[in-house]
Amino acid sequence: MDYLAEHKNILEQAVQNKLPKQIDSKSEVSVDIVRDLIEDGYLKAVDVSSFSGIGYLEPRITILGREYLNQLNERAFNSSTVGKLHKVSIRLLDWAGGILAGILIAIIVAKLI
Repeated sequence: MDYLAEHKNILEQAVQNKLPKQIDSKSEVSVDIVRDLIEDGYLKAVDVSSFSGIGYLEPRITILGREYLNQLNERAFNSSTVGKLHKVSIRLLDWAGGILAGILIAIIVAKLI
């Protein structure tokens, strides 16, 4: 199981206010991952855990959770084909810019001499 993808999915649902009002072992959303996100400060919720199991009410995303979601989205983009092409194109532009700068400096120096 890709836990980071599940983290991303739960945080995206939280941003859109689409998480269930109550999360427990019977929920479609993994209560264990929600617990991890709450413990790390990415989500806030009312803890209604008891001897019968773990449960949370009214989960919502925190600012720290939004920042973590941005990091997960950036990771996903960088590992995608488009992200890799973007990285390569930036390197090519840097390379071309370096050559162009060298040519311009050579022209300016030749005119000054």
